Amino acid sequence: MRAALVRLLPAFLVAVAASYDRGQSTAPASQASQNSKVQSATVVDGVRTITLPPIAPPDLPDGPQKDTYTANCMLCHTPRYVSMQPAFPRKTWQAEVEKMKKVYGAPIADDQIPKIVDYLVSIRGK
Repeated sequence: MRAALVRLLPAFLVAVAASYDRGQSTAPASQASQNSKVQSATVVDGVRTITLPPIAPPDLPDGPQKDTYTANCMLCHTPRYVSMQPAFPRKTWQAEVEKMKKVYGAPIADDQIPKIVDYLVSIRGK
């Protein structure tokens, strides 16, 4: 259960950030002066916009096939998605990469999967 929540957290945070970026704050405009996060908001043509502080993605360690991982996996998510995961055995990483392709439609060629798994095992493997 905890592992599932850890995997869902990045997507949840992105969704929350995106909703704030679109000006969908849950606080009414009359509360803007009371909420420090909303005070920095700007309103143009009725659209409230805020600027979130930059969060630099973590640097992933070097390892075999890092370029293959970067080219295939960072199209859909940040490196933080991997850096937040516990150390998994090869079998689990294999299943995760295959799930990304089959369930989520990641554009990964079949011959790239073992290379990606090699990298993931080298940095987050048991």
